[in-house]
Amino acid sequence: MERNDRIEEELFPFYALDALTDEERAEVESYVAGNPAARARLDEAMSAVAEFVTAAPLTPDPAVKARLMARIEDEAVPQSPATPSPQPSPIGRGSATPSPQPSPTGRGSTRPSATGRGSASRGFSLRDFFFGRALGFAVLLLLLGGFGLWRLAQQSSALRAQVTELQSTTAALRATLEATQGENQVLRRELAARDETLAQLRQPGAITIAIGDATGEHPAAVGTLTMNPTTGQAALDVANLPPLHEGTTYQAWMIVGGVPVSAGTFAVDAAGQGHHVMPQATLGTFEAIGVSLEPSGGSEQPTPGKIVLLGGVTS
Repeated sequence: MERNDRIEEELFPFYALDALTDEERAEVESYVAGNPAARARLDEAMSAVAEFVTAAPLTPDPAVKARLMARIEDEAVPQSPATPSPQPSPIGRGSATPSPQPSPTGRGSTRPSATGRGSASRGFSLRDFFFGRALGFAVLLLLLGGFGLWRLAQQSSALRAQVTELQSTTAALRATLEATQGENQVLRRELAARDETLAQLRQPGAITIAIGDATGEHPAAVGTLTMNPTTGQAALDVANLPPLHEGTTYQAWMIVGGVPVSAGTFAVDAAGQGHHVMPQATLGTFEAIGVSLEPSGGSEQPTPGKIVLLGGVTS
């Protein structure tokens, strides 16, 4: 089920505080009924509220309690009627000035008004009470906000891990694709070489000469020279030759009157297979064909001990 940000971010905190209307509560419960993930997030929010309530109770300020008890004590004492002010006697009449009557409470007129103290105490205690409630609610909102940020950080971390994994997978697939493309290019070149050899073999009067290992060190190495008397071209195909090392190459030789003449250089693949075209190998102009291992760029004469293939040509 798709996540509803309005319900989870706006209604979940107040659902946990039991501060929703019946309609809003029904909306939340209907939403989580078919969404196990949302149900789990709501349970976590309610657990956070429960832990806050049990772990951090709000303790009343002792001064507030003392003021409240003083107010109760003052209001319990009966109020004395106002004492009339003494009137001065007329001059010469000799009437005595009435003495002021003592207060029934024995405190006299110097006691502060209970009404004044009560109203001051009442206003201050209500302010403290509502301030404490507001402070507690603010702390609860901070906890819920921190919980939401923690959940967001967890989701961001999971998404970053998924992105990293996808990037690694993409890099591996790209490397595999590049390797496959390289193999396909090699196969296409080999296929083109074989098609060319087959085309030469199908030419009328084509001659094929087999050559083999000249030293006995590479008995599996073989070669085939296909010549076309009509065009005067020849194609040399080799197989099972030793792999080339850095700085080396294979070089073809035509033996003319006992003297080796270079017929060009070529490379082989990892299986030792190679294809080399010899445009000047006309039948009857040489008596043997050979292949040697030479430094990169080729040599003017075959390196002694490096001849791999050798075979005679009969006209």
